[in-house]
Amino acid sequence: MFSACFAGLAGSLEALRLTVVPVESLYWTTSDQVVIMTLLGGAGTFFGPFVGAATFVLFLPKGIWGTLTGGIYGRQSA
Repeated sequence: MFSACFAGLAGSLEALRLTVVPVESLYWTTSDQVVIMTLLGGAGTFFGPFVGAATFVLFLPKGIWGTLTGGIYGRQSA
């Protein structure tokens, strides 16, 4: 029940922030990002998903594979 409440709150805050709900946010892979954030932080704790989200956004903005193939800062253009 708490999970559904927080998911609804997060979705409504995102829609308010963007002032529109883009079609890309309704795609099925968007839910995978939430699962990855939860697994990074730890599913059995209350603050774990928050830590996982911060880790995912701050340290892995291109995702895990994009970070591994492009390096931490990415490739520099000449």
